[in-house]
Amino acid sequence: MTASRFGLPTAERLAELLAPITDAERLADVGDWLVQCDTGADFLARVGAAPAAGNSDRV
Repeated sequence: MTASRFGLPTAERLAELLAPITDAERLADVGDWLVQCDTGADFLARVGAAPAAGNSDRV
């Protein structure tokens, strides 16, 4: 879905950013941001700012 919404480069970068994220709530946030963000740059910025595994602070 990311590639169809924001293009293949964004989808490829997303895969890199998601690799260290293991928290189910964080992954759910990413799904929400995919719908909420207007641009691929905004989407990647949000995902990139999300803490990796084990951090319970919400972004």
